[in-house]
Amino acid sequence: ADRTGSSVFKFKSISRGRNGKRRGEFLSDAESDRWWLFDVEERAPWIITGGEEKALAARLASFNVLGSLSGERSPGAEWIQLLAQSEPRQVLVVNDHDEKGREANRKTVRALELAGIDPSRIAVVAWPEGTADGGDLNDVLKAKGVEGVRALLGGARAQVSCLPRRL
Repeated sequence: ADRTGSSVFKFKSISRGRNGKRRGEFLSDAESDRWWLFDVEERAPWIITGGEEKALAARLASFNVLGSLSGERSPGAEWIQLLAQSEPRQVLVVNDHDEKGREANRKTVRALELAGIDPSRIAVVAWPEGTADGGDLNDVLKAKGVEGVRALLGGARAQVSCLPRRL
């Protein structure tokens, strides 16, 4: 369901495009704000990631997850506010290991901080040296299992404030 409670259906093609990804089609009224919310445990850290396979990898590792159904992007203001109101003890931002993923990470961290989440509670996953361009949580799950996902997420680095300091 989307944030209004309306049903959202996503269909994936069997064949893959030139980029190796399956083409997705949605049946939904909401064009731009399709996110999954998996609330596993009240005090578990939150993961924000793009793509349903990556969201499921984080969920399998017992994290609360806010995951985009349409790739790497920053959640809309309503999703960020919903997350901020839950007073998370930690929010880990993990998108693909490529420029689009890094840009989504930057925008998401800024939005979280502007929503009032302390930057010491926000962390971005540091991809290990040698990670293939475009590598993601699902790749880690397939190669190293749930423990590999937990290890990667456990190495996330806390952020220094991205906002200008007041003098």
